[in-house]
Amino acid sequence: MIFKRLFTPAHTSSDPAVRKAAIDKLSADKQQDKAILHELAFNDESAEVTLAALHKLDSFVLWQKSTQITRHEQVQRSARQYVETVVLQDTHPALSARERFDYLLETATPELVKAALLKPLSGLDNSQRLQLLDKVGREDVTLEVYQQVADVALREQIIARTDSQALLEKLAKKETAAELEQQLQKKLDSFAEAAKMPALVNKEVTLLLAKLKALLERGRYEDVLQRYEQLESQYAALSQQLHWLDSEAQAIVREKHNTLQAQAQRHLARLKPQWEASKAAEAQLRQYSSAQSAREQANTAVHSLYAGNVEAITLDQVSQAQTSVNTFGESLDALIKNDSAAAPDTGKGSATIEQMQRELAILRNKVEQFGEQQQLSEQLAQLLVQAGEEPETDIDIVEYRKNLTQQWQSLSKRLYVVPAPLKQQWRDISGQWKAQEQARRQQSEQALKACRRQLNIVDNMIEQGKFRAAMARYSQLAKDYAALDDSDKARLARRFDTTREQIERLEGWQHYLAAPRKPELLEQARQLAAEPADDIGQRAGTIKRLRQQWQSLTHPGEKSDSHQAFNEALEQAFAPCREFYAEQDKLRAQARSHRLALIEQVGSLDAASMPVQALQREMESLKQAWRNAGQVDKQDYDTLKQQWDDALATPAARISEWHQQNRLQKQALIEQAQSLLEHDIDEQSASTAQALQQQWKTIGHARRRQESRLWTTFKSINDSVFAKLKETNAAQRNATDEAGAKMVAQAEQFLTDLTPDTLAEVRVGAAVLQTQAKKLQSQSAHKVFKALRRVQNAVSELEQARQHELAAAQYRALLKAVDQYTDSEESVSTQIDSTIWDALGRSHQQALLVNSTDKDRAWYTTKLEILAELPTPAEHASLRQDIQLAMMMAKLEQGEETSIEEAICQWLSCGPVTSQQTALKTRFSEVITQLYIAGAPSDEDIADENSD
Repeated sequence: MIFKRLFTPAHTSSDPAVRKAAIDKLSADKQQDKAILHELAFNDESAEVTLAALHKLDSFVLWQKSTQITRHEQVQRSARQYVETVVLQDTHPALSARERFDYLLETATPELVKAALLKPLSGLDNSQRLQLLDKVGREDVTLEVYQQVADVALREQIIARTDSQALLEKLAKKETAAELEQQLQKKLDSFAEAAKMPALVNKEVTLLLAKLKALLERGRYEDVLQRYEQLESQYAALSQQLHWLDSEAQAIVREKHNTLQAQAQRHLARLKPQWEASKAAEAQLRQYSSAQSAREQANTAVHSLYAGNVEAITLDQVSQAQTSVNTFGESLDALIKNDSAAAPDTGKGSATIEQMQRELAILRNKVEQFGEQQQLSEQLAQLLVQAGEEPETDIDIVEYRKNLTQQWQSLSKRLYVVPAPLKQQWRDISGQWKAQEQARRQQSEQALKACRRQLNIVDNMIEQGKFRAAMARYSQLAKDYAALDDSDKARLARRFDTTREQIERLEGWQHYLAAPRKPELLEQARQLAAEPADDIGQRAGTIKRLRQQWQSLTHPGEKSDSHQAFNEALEQAFAPCREFYAEQDKLRAQARSHRLALIEQVGSLDAASMPVQALQREMESLKQAWRNAGQVDKQDYDTLKQQWDDALATPAARISEWHQQNRLQKQALIEQAQSLLEHDIDEQSASTAQALQQQWKTIGHARRRQESRLWTTFKSINDSVFAKLKETNAAQRNATDEAGAKMVAQAEQFLTDLTPDTLAEVRVGAAVLQTQAKKLQSQSAHKVFKALRRVQNAVSELEQARQHELAAAQYRALLKAVDQYTDSEESVSTQIDSTIWDALGRSHQQALLVNSTDKDRAWYTTKLEILAELPTPAEHASLRQDIQLAMMMAKLEQGEETSIEEAICQWLSCGPVTSQQTALKTRFSEVITQLYIAGAPSDEDIADENSD
């Protein structure tokens, strides 16, 4: 204990020199010595001792710690110098590269970091250098590093992470690499673009809000909805750019958008019911039109089954028709399920639901019965084959054909539609039968008439005393009478028996009567031969009569002198007749040659390729030539007539076929025209009827008798169509006139009800009324539109009055604000009453806040008077001239014109109105009053109106 007090350690001595000397004897490797050194390094009062202890410990961490906690300036300076030396060496045993970076990043001063960056230290990559630049956070350091030590990669990274326009401009001045210059210029351009963004965003937002507000004036729901969704989508995208605006502007934009959004949604809600009703009506009309279309297709498909050869119809065609009918049924069922379904007027071919149901039932029945109809059609075809063949057995042909006719009528009644070929074939066969029966009856009648005529002749001869001729004629009469059938013989039996008895009596008196008559007849013959032949026909008749009388008194084979003399006299009397008949024979020969030439001309026609209209004209011309060709002998005429008919057969068949086609086409047009009468007649029906008439004109002739009948029917149907159309148009005009009168009355009521409170309601009502008026006819619509123009003019006048009132109120508030804004020491918002401030326009508020102009208030006051065309006090006349000259030069040189509103904002930007500027304020008030307030009702008047 005594030694401890007598021998204290040197490091605890009160003498700093002793403590410093003791440090040399201590070892940093020993734990006890190390603790003593720590104590001396951080707690000793002597700077020398502290420095000696730190050198002995030789630890970067302790030196660095000393820079933070030492009280000695000398120690602080030495420690800082040591740390800087260690840090700024590329390699040092006291500090690894990672430790050095961590120190620079976490502990080192910015100056040391700057020195490390500018040295530059090895072992630092670009990422670490960027972190150290971030720690320093100074643009001048970044610029120095960029300029002095940074390689291309580091410079590129510095450019990419720099957001300072000023620094980028400085870097651009130092950069020489073309690629980095482009990168710098691109970033600078982006800054320039960003500088424009507030104005651009504000412009786009203003335009978008204006478009959103304009939606309130539109009346079509779909249009409004589409535009609203587009604008909302645009606003959603644009809202991402609102950060370019200040917070106040953003708040104003969002508030306006929310207000307009709510108004647009309410406007859509008002328009939606009418739109939904319109859509429902359109859907109903489409459904009905679909049913109508299915109906027409089903009718066409079923009609095609029966239109041609029923037997040739395949199962696929029947299946297609069944499908069309089923589709029609499904469409009709869908239409019926709609409780509100009615039969709207869809134009041509429209039908009520009841009519379509009846048609559907008929069509279904036709399709279901088609198989049976085919069988009936086959039976008809077999019947026609049987009818076309002559019966093999000897039966009563009349009864046979009557039985076939009854079978045809029975089968055809069971068919919905008799196929046209079968119907035509039956007509041909029936025609042949009728022709044969008519020929048979005509032949029988002719034979009967011939017998009667012979009886009459014989009886007349007997009465006239021509007994010989009567007896000669009787022999032919007996042969004709024997050829008659039993029924005809029975009809003439009594007369024939009477005549026969008279002839038998005459035969006994013949010789008794002949002697005194012959000389008389011979004298008459000689006198006739001596007379001139003025009338050949009469002469020939007289000769014939004399010869008949002579023959009645002469026995056959008589050769007496008187007989010879009589023949010579008659021959001499007949000589002029013979010459005349020879001339007639010559003319008949010429006529025969002409007819043969006509037959040859007909045969030379190319009937197959020649246009049928030209062929018909040529045939009519040839027929007329045939009729005018002159007389020929009966025997020759019969032969020529047969040749003529044979030659005409081929072209006549083609013309007949053409006539038949024309007849069918015109019959089809008649059916189409008739179908128009089955439905309501409208303009479309009339157009269709006119089109059918034009088609009728393009179709050729259908034979004279058929053509007249077809045209009479077609004309009657068209007359009915246009008569109904006239009635329909008259009814529609009456209905349109009534509807137009109601709309005009409604428009007049809008004028009566128009007030500021009902303005929006009247505007919407007028728009709806205008849409309805477009459906009226022109005359009625014109009256409605005229009334609506009066409503629109009244609405415009009321809106202009309201806008004038609002503008006047705004400018009254502006004058009040100018009266209150007098102190330059206080802000505008504190001087102007908040109610008045809120009533100001946005541009006026901003002008009052800016307080910065190029000219003084007197300048802008005089400029306002110039723009408003108001007088300026005489003492400011020279200033007025200067301003006018300046405005003129600006317009000529720059094309600029200052608006009154801009001049007002410039006047407001001149700051508060001082007492020395009272006169200027008075002049300013006069301009505002004259431009915006004069003629508008005062605030008190508006308040009175609202209270009323």
